[in-house]
Amino acid sequence: MNCNEIVLRPYLPEDLEQIITLYQASVRQLAAGDYTPGQIAAWSTCDRERWQRMMSSGQILLAIIGERIAGFSRTEPDGYLDLLFTHPDFPRRGVATRLADRLESDLRQQGIKQVTTHGSITAQPFYLGRGYQVLEQQQVEVRGETFVNYRMSKALSEEG
Repeated sequence: MNCNEIVLRPYLPEDLEQIITLYQASVRQLAAGDYTPGQIAAWSTCDRERWQRMMSSGQILLAIIGERIAGFSRTEPDGYLDLLFTHPDFPRRGVATRLADRLESDLRQQGIKQVTTHGSITAQPFYLGRGYQVLEQQQVEVRGETFVNYRMSKALSEEG
């Protein structure tokens, strides 16, 4: 396999620790310019048991470059895109795009007509570039910190 090639594969339970580490690194490094240190600390705190439960349902895809997990996504059966994160070592390499292309294609094949998400300030430009619409700006609370994020959606056309 080419060390720059992105390979998608399903999540396996033994990937949990790497997924948590990737998530924390992504939040701490990639979102740091858009949120305060207190918000970053609250957002990046992980309850391993909660993550284990969360990763045992939904469709979870990993993007692999070389031998490393470069990104992951998680969708619910109703078309809700719950998680889409890229490791900060792989910025602007097409990781999030490959994951989003695949999950949107899979949802379309399942007959889902719309994908929805709650995008962070950091992720909003990515989603807008993919044709998502902002439905509303929200204030959400996580571990005592208030965050701005955006409830967004995209219609999934038949042809893709």
